Amino acid sequence: MGLQLKTEKDGSLRKFWYGDYVRPNGRRTVANLNVPICGRPPKSGRVRDSGDAAFEASRRKALAALDALREPANKARLTKREALRKYVEATGETPDIPALGSILDARSGEPRKRSRASVAFENAMLREFAEWGQGRGIATVLDVTIPRAREYLASLYAPPKPRYTASTTRSVKGILARAFDRVLPEGTANPFRHPTLRVVATEGDSTQHREPLRPDEVEKLLHTAAKVDAEAHDWMVCALSTGLRRGDICRLRWDAVDTEAGALRVRTHKTGVELHLPIMPGLADVLARRKGIAAGDGVLVFPEAAALYEGNESAITRRVKKIFALAFSKEPGAHMKADIASVTQKKRTIGKRAASVRDFHSLRTTFVTLAISAGVSVDKLRALTGHATVDLVMRHYFRPKGTDFAEELEKALPDILTKSSPRGEMKKDNASADKTGKRKS
Repeated sequence: MGLQLKTEKDGSLRKFWYGDYVRPNGRRTVANLNVPICGRPPKSGRVRDSGDAAFEASRRKALAALDALREPANKARLTKREALRKYVEATGETPDIPALGSILDARSGEPRKRSRASVAFENAMLREFAEWGQGRGIATVLDVTIPRAREYLASLYAPPKPRYTASTTRSVKGILARAFDRVLPEGTANPFRHPTLRVVATEGDSTQHREPLRPDEVEKLLHTAAKVDAEAHDWMVCALSTGLRRGDICRLRWDAVDTEAGALRVRTHKTGVELHLPIMPGLADVLARRKGIAAGDGVLVFPEAAALYEGNESAITRRVKKIFALAFSKEPGAHMKADIASVTQKKRTIGKRAASVRDFHSLRTTFVTLAISAGVSVDKLRALTGHATVDLVMRHYFRPKGTDFAEELEKALPDILTKSSPRGEMKKDNASADKTGKRKS
């Protein structure tokens, strides 16, 4: 929860700050704070990054306005010690205060499926924080104060060489906030949810987005997939034809396929949005072939992908990345592990891990980028992908390369910018002007 920058349908920034807060009745609300946005916002368009001095001054005014809205709810909350005192008065018993190590058992409990990698990362971050706190004499969860929480986040993201990126540090903050929600005594404030705990990205720490493929690269990738991994080829055709996420493709059922209407009717697992997607010819061929070999009572279009997704979804990622490596490495197959790293990853200037820029999810980025570049409106595309806002589509998924628009720019710009002239002609032309700057006839 906190300040928000909102955009209009055309992608332009709205004039006022918005704030996200919880009312005394417990309901979460987003309100216009009536504080104008001044100065130059961060280039990234993300509220957590820094803008110029005027922008940061308007941010401080917006925070003050948001604090004023939060004040009634804050007064309704009890401090940790007040909550304990009231509990003792009401029951005559001193409650058991959870030890700091109890956060290791405070899993998120989210109903949606999470990857093994994300669960392992969450466990590692909880364990690391518990060890950090115990090493500083923090015995119980009530001993974790806001300054301590700020100190820990600073240890993860501190110059000159942060251990993690700002994005990863915010993820750790969220993991700890959810864990503390579950172990703190009822009515006590969560230190990791305090509004002043912000992780602002420093210069050079930018999000590495997935890289989309050009049409010729799509063709090369799918030709390679057809040769080396026919199953993965079919998943990739589906992803490139629909923009669906990996989990939705793995769960795709035959009753969602309407061949007469030429459409898929899919309810996305992540957002619950129902999508109606046209079946493109390449996908139609895949579905026809799959239907021909499916068992009579087959329910899933890609049962082998579903089995991997439930048991070992990282195997899906490895198979797709291997195809990327075979398609685009200079000497495919010579050193597969190194080839995969060189083709699908990009080193960060900040943080320990390389960023994955070409993987299964980059097929979704490719779908969006190629569709917008071909003239499909952002609003129509948002309906196809299930994104909540235009801003999400443009910020995270539309990633064209400058060279992709070279031909269009040549048509749009004047000849003097697009037609090269020999330097000799330029000198001769300049010499034809008299001393007054007027050109000789």
